Amino acid sequence: MRRTLLAFLLATAVTSASANDQIAITTYETRNGSLIPGDSPIRYCSNPTNDTFKIESIDMYPNPCVIESYCGVKIWGTFTSNLTNPHISFMITTHFDDGRQGQMPGEDDFCKWLDVVQNDTSQCPPREGKATLSSTALLLGGWVPEANYTVDVRVTSDQGPVFHICADFEMKPKYEDGVELR
Repeated sequence: MRRTLLAFLLATAVTSASANDQIAITTYETRNGSLIPGDSPIRYCSNPTNDTFKIESIDMYPNPCVIESYCGVKIWGTFTSNLTNPHISFMITTHFDDGRQGQMPGEDDFCKWLDVVQNDTSQCPPREGKATLSSTALLLGGWVPEANYTVDVRVTSDQGPVFHICADFEMKPKYEDGVELR
């Protein structure tokens, strides 16, 4: 369930440089934020200058994700310090065609939600250096309704902000009247 929500959050809501190399950051421009490089609709939700995870690229697969399919997200970047007590919080806002809206907030231990790989080894909490964060899940129709979504994901730790990303997207079913839409 947690992995399903995270893949949904990030996918429907990041390669390499040593910790001593210069790390490029996409400029944050507006409240809507700058798109982060990669194949996804994910953008910065706040200025990333002080983030302890410098995102280089985010891919979502497939893009866009569809209901009743596996959906994943992979984030590449560099941690600028070791993290202690990383924490994830999120808000999903669902916008239905008839004008109704729903919100689902949540928060938990970051290490329960994302696979973190550093130096070809799973490691959480993350340590200083380059890393790949990933999550893949099956988006079940009973859990994920067809609608437009706004997703806001914030990760923090004892060291301060880790990253804050957002996405706006539409979720559609994989099949309509027995015909595959993709």
